[in-house]
Amino acid sequence: MRLSVLDLVPIPSGSTAEQAFRNMLELAQLVERLGYGRFWVAEHHGGERFAASAPEVLIPAVAAVTARIRVGSGAVLTRYHSPLKVAELFCTLSALYPGRVDLGVGRGRGATAGHAEALLPWREPAESATFLLELLGFLTGSFPEGHPYAGIHVAPAPAELPDPWILGTSAWSAERAAELGLPLAYSVFLAHDDPKAAFETYKRNYNREGVFPEPYAIIAVDAVCGDSTEQARELAFEPGDEPGIAGWSGPVLGTPAGVAEELRALAERLGADEVMVSTLIDDHAARLRSYELLAAELLA
Repeated sequence: MRLSVLDLVPIPSGSTAEQAFRNMLELAQLVERLGYGRFWVAEHHGGERFAASAPEVLIPAVAAVTARIRVGSGAVLTRYHSPLKVAELFCTLSALYPGRVDLGVGRGRGATAGHAEALLPWREPAESATFLLELLGFLTGSFPEGHPYAGIHVAPAPAELPDPWILGTSAWSAERAAELGLPLAYSVFLAHDDPKAAFETYKRNYNREGVFPEPYAIIAVDAVCGDSTEQARELAFEPGDEPGIAGWSGPVLGTPAGVAEELRALAERLGADEVMVSTLIDDHAARLRSYELLAAELLA
């Protein structure tokens, strides 16, 4: 099974953002050694427990201390960015780290209402479908003749473009990914719509003349491994009222064998090609060990 990491960069209780960033880098190096395929950083604003408000800054920090693992955003939130600026940021990253950069975009809020408003004091956020079309236009230079942006070219122009992804929790995301021929990452632990139906829609309606010729789907799952189910339950912390975590369904937790079995079954039921794991444990050493235990079951 292909296995990856989504890091919300949790700040341990009583600790600091600086320590959270050091933990992030240590985790990235560990999971690369263990054989995980991707390391994505989330975007969340205004929370007390997560330090991932600027994935475009954290991604190159992760890439700089690793050599092989793909790095990316999970996700850039469209309402807070312009398509051209995102294209410039991630083309720059792709020029720095060729063949390793994933550009995941999502339309979630990831913030309290007040924080979201403060992030956009002077303009309305781009409509999500328009954002996606413009982003792809800037990345690939595919604006039609006569389009107001047809003469705009992204610089730098890397030899290898970042891989664009649609991330989401709803049927809308699956439909847009299928329509545009893009890979899909679907958050099972924050899902607003039935994941099974969303994946069926995605695979059935996939546009093979879009950006990529074949569909590819990831499920993002919160999971915690311990020596026993009781220990896993004790280790896991709940994000509570953190912004962007509304509707969180809780983790898959238990022994490594039990968690691995559940993840395999979920991936098979949904038809997912890859599983991306987010592990929220306050104790950093126990968090690292949870990823080690899961790798021993699924990547051995």
